[in-house]
Amino acid sequence: MDATELKLAVSKWQKQIADTFRGPNGLVGERVRQIDLVELTIADGASTDLAGIMTLMDAFQDLIFQVAEECPPELIRSSGIKWTMLAATFQRFRFSLSGFYKGYYLDAAASLRAVFENVMYLGALLNGHINDWDIYPKIDPKTMNDDEIDALAEKTRRQLERKLRVNMFGSGSGLSKDDQEEIDRFLKLIHLHVHRTQSSIIYMFSDWHDKVAVPSFFPRRNLRHASVFGTTAVFVGWCYLRCLAGSLCGDHSSPQIRFKVKIMDDSFEAYVRLTQSSSAAATRNMVAQKFNFLTKVCNVDAVY
Repeated sequence: MDATELKLAVSKWQKQIADTFRGPNGLVGERVRQIDLVELTIADGASTDLAGIMTLMDAFQDLIFQVAEECPPELIRSSGIKWTMLAATFQRFRFSLSGFYKGYYLDAAASLRAVFENVMYLGALLNGHINDWDIYPKIDPKTMNDDEIDALAEKTRRQLERKLRVNMFGSGSGLSKDDQEEIDRFLKLIHLHVHRTQSSIIYMFSDWHDKVAVPSFFPRRNLRHASVFGTTAVFVGWCYLRCLAGSLCGDHSSPQIRFKVKIMDDSFEAYVRLTQSSSAAATRNMVAQKFNFLTKVCNVDAVY
């Protein structure tokens, strides 16, 4: 098939799908627009229903950009993997928040798992538990075949994962046994949102069983489901904030940025403490001990 034939074939199936699914108003997939409207309605209402967490997260995202804007080019160049990880992790975080605002609370919580893994990597890097290039397997494509490369990549991933777990919240972390167990329980709850969308199924069926709502293909405003996201988002956001400040703040940082970092840090701490959840104390201890990167930036004590 030459280029002309390929173009005609593509045009044919595109026209067929458009003609088949064009609605009364001339748009393809008009029912999808209904979902868009529902998502917008939920997002508009969130500014009232979820004012606390939304204000915190909007201010947090704005602060990230303010810190980045103050970074001199030479610091960005020298930051290497840290800058890359911070940028990639922000995008993951933003993706989670976008889903949260639109009513996909449990799916948003599931996507925070990747954000958690990234901030643990950054924390381990800043603590000296790993180096910049531990994330990359030492591959030699000239002497290794595809199977050997895949095996080495998997081995590297597992070794890094174990090193992070041991040093950041396991037996080598310096956290108490109780805190280790509580953090491990917290991680299992995050994991529950990921595999087989288990939490989504449980919550939706529970609502159906209790005659709260019949499962729908459309998202719904649900403050109980939203709370699942909030606790996890604040935890990983707090860790990210300290990694951000530890990596990109310094002598070049203005007094205004230092003040805002301190206010944001205090706000995250207050949110965690006032939830009075079973994991609150362990979370605060972990942030204080394993993400203690703010003292040089804004004279924040290591322990609250």
